[in-house]
Amino acid sequence: MNQVLLEPQDLREDGTARLTGPRLRHALEVLRAEEGDVLRVGLLGGPIGTAEVLKADGGELLLRPSFTGPPPPRAGIDAVRAGALRGP
Repeated sequence: MNQVLLEPQDLREDGTARLTGPRLRHALEVLRAEEGDVLRVGLLGGPIGTAEVLKADGGELLLRPSFTGPPPPRAGIDAVRAGALRGP
């Protein structure tokens, strides 16, 4: 499930959210976000919901988020990384 992760600093006083940088590129190139689309979003450490795309161009993605649910429960697993095995 693709979900755009918003950070608290993305939220603006007027209730919109603005994305730039790698998350903008992901939204435009992978999700192919266009004006009028509705994307699934989540606020880092907070609720989840949807967001209407108000503006989508090479410089910014402007969203109108609507948070409607609690954050999903923790998966209960942690990532484990092992080093390369070396022979005797």
